[in-house]
Amino acid sequence: MLMEDTFTTSIWSMRSKDKITVFLIFTLWNFQFSYKVFAQKSVKFHDSASPYYKGEELYRQKVYASAYMLLDEWIKNNLTNFPEFSDAHFYKAASAFHLGHMNAFELLRNFSVRWPEHPYKNRADLMAGEIMFRSGKFKQVINLLQDIDFNQLTSEEVESLNFMVGYSYFQIKQYDRAIHHLDMVVTSNGTRSTDARY
Repeated sequence: MLMEDTFTTSIWSMRSKDKITVFLIFTLWNFQFSYKVFAQKSVKFHDSASPYYKGEELYRQKVYASAYMLLDEWIKNNLTNFPEFSDAHFYKAASAFHLGHMNAFELLRNFSVRWPEHPYKNRADLMAGEIMFRSGKFKQVINLLQDIDFNQLTSEEVESLNFMVGYSYFQIKQYDRAIHHLDMVVTSNGTRSTDARY
């Protein structure tokens, strides 16, 4: 009780100029603390790239329709200076591919042309090649897939690429080239190795 009385007495015994100084210091300290807390919240909840990250996560979870819609909206509302902008175009195009959208081929090719050095370019070309393969456009498959860098693909993607190119060569009666690619599929012992023996 004695300490409390001493504190109260010491504050009231100060000159009014000193009281104002203490009040200002206390107020500024409080303001600084509350400003930092507010600023942290605003960054977290108002980040303009967060819809992109949600769309990317939906794509990875194979929720392609939601990913497509979210990424399409984010792309329309953002400038190209975001580092995520090119990735958003890839995930949107890849979602269209998985959904079987009619514009998937166009989106994939536009991505590859616009960002020729992007790490996902080869995957976009592989997906576009698969669309052409399903359509029976075998010469276009060969033209599209012959320059893909195998080092940036998974083993399943390499197997798929070799199967599509080999089968396409077979369909246009270039059997030597067909055998080369189909043999690589057979020796991979992957999911398409049985089909390649045909």
